[in-house]
Amino acid sequence: MDPGKKVEKMLLAVFRIFGQVSMKTRAVLRRNGKFLKLLTVAILVPGFAGVLLFAMSWRFQDLPFFENGLEAGDDIAMKLQADTIEIPDTVRTMTFIDYNDEAMEMLNYPALIPPQSLADILDKVATARPRLIIVDIDVTWSDDKLGLVRLRNSLQQLNLLHIPTLLLRETSLSGTESRVLRPSALDAMVDAMPYVWWVSAEGMPSDDAVNRKMRVWITACLNRLPISLPSPQLAATFIDASLASESAKADFNQQMAEANESCDENHVDGRAAMTLKTRHKAISFNIKDAERIRYTMTWERLSQVRYNPAKEYWWGGGPDVSGMRQGIVLIGSSAGNRRDTASTPIGEMPGTLVVANSVRAWYQFGIPRGRSFWAGLLMMCGVCSLSGMIAAVFFRFVPPNKHDVMDIFLPVILAAMLWLAMVVMADPALAFSLFLVQYLSIMFTSFAFKHAERMS
Repeated sequence: MDPGKKVEKMLLAVFRIFGQVSMKTRAVLRRNGKFLKLLTVAILVPGFAGVLLFAMSWRFQDLPFFENGLEAGDDIAMKLQADTIEIPDTVRTMTFIDYNDEAMEMLNYPALIPPQSLADILDKVATARPRLIIVDIDVTWSDDKLGLVRLRNSLQQLNLLHIPTLLLRETSLSGTESRVLRPSALDAMVDAMPYVWWVSAEGMPSDDAVNRKMRVWITACLNRLPISLPSPQLAATFIDASLASESAKADFNQQMAEANESCDENHVDGRAAMTLKTRHKAISFNIKDAERIRYTMTWERLSQVRYNPAKEYWWGGGPDVSGMRQGIVLIGSSAGNRRDTASTPIGEMPGTLVVANSVRAWYQFGIPRGRSFWAGLLMMCGVCSLSGMIAAVFFRFVPPNKHDVMDIFLPVILAAMLWLAMVVMADPALAFSLFLVQYLSIMFTSFAFKHAERMS
C-alpha cells in the first residue's frame, strides 16, 4: 500500500477516535454537570483553606496552640516508628553498658558510682578501640581520691589511644540564675587532653513534663570563667566532621568562646542559626530545630543497641568487646535508686537512653532540620484537596437518605486516615492543622451537596 494512503488512513482513525471520545465526554458533562461543578468546588475550596491555614500556622508556629499541634504530630510519628526503623550498615553500632539495679546492689547502692568500677570498664572497652565513648555518669561529685587517680589513668590511656571520650557533667544554678560548674580534681587533666571532652545533656521538658528537646550546648561558670559544654550529639558530630583529629576539641572551644563571652549567657537564642567550622568542613544548623530529639528506640525493646550489664566487666575476662570496634559505647545507669528516669513521647526510659536516642538520630538522620515552607504548602494543599474530592465522590454515589449518617462518620474517618498517612509517610509537624482543615473541608462538601439537592 502507498505510504501516503497509510498515513491518511491512520489520521482518519485518530480523528474518528477523538470524535467518539469528544461525544462521550459531552454526554457525561450533560448528565453530570452539576456533580462536576460541585467536585471542582470540593477540590478548590479545601485546597485554598489548607494554604491559608498552613501559612497562618507557619507564621504563628511559636504560639502555644500551634506549637502543641506540632508536638502532637511529632509524638504520634515517633510512637508509630519506634523500634521499626532499620539501621543502615553505614551507621555505627551502639553498646549500652548499664549500671542496673543488680550492679548497684553488688556495689551496696552507693550514692555515687565509684570511679574505680568505671575505670575497670573503660580499660576493657579501650581494648576494642571504639570510635567514641560516652560516659553518662557525673564523676565530678566523687571525693574518692584513690578512685579518681585510677580513673585519671584510664582516661589518659584512652587519650593516648586517640579514642574520643565524652564525660557528662551536671550544672547547678547560682543566685544570679546563671549556670555553675562544681570544680573537680579532673578539670586540669581533662583540659589538657585533646580526646577527652566535658559535655552536657541538659533536657528541656515541655509543660507536660515530656522531654522532647535537649540543649545543643550550654554555657556555665567555672571559677568565674565561661565554659561551653556541647551536647553529646553535637560533640560526636563535630568529632566526626573533624575526622577525630587532635585539634577538634581546641577548634570547638575557640569558636564557642567567641560566641559566649560571658557567664550570664546561658544559651544562644533558640531561633538563631549557628555554623561551626572544622579543619575539614563546616557544620551549619538552626539551634531551635537541632534541639528536637528524634526518639527511635524504646526502653522496653532496646532494638538498636547492644545491652551489657556493668557487672560483667568487673571480674574475669568479661564479655566479648570485639563488636565494639569503631562503634559507640555508652556507659550509664538505669538503676531505680539513681532517679534518672525521663518521660518521653515513646514512654518512660532512663536518662542514658535519651542520650542514646539523641546521638543515634544525629548519626543516622543527620542534624534535625526545619521544614521547607513551599514543600509543606504544596503537601497541605494537595492532601486537603484530595480529602474534598474523596468526600465529593462518596456523597455523589451514596443515597441521599444516608447523608446524615455520613455527616457524622465520614469526616472523622477520612480525615483521621489521611492524617495518619501523613504522619507515617511525611513530616508530621503540621498534622494537627491538617486534621482541622480536612475535617472542615469534608463538612463543607457535605453542606454543598445538601444545598444542591434542595435546589434541585
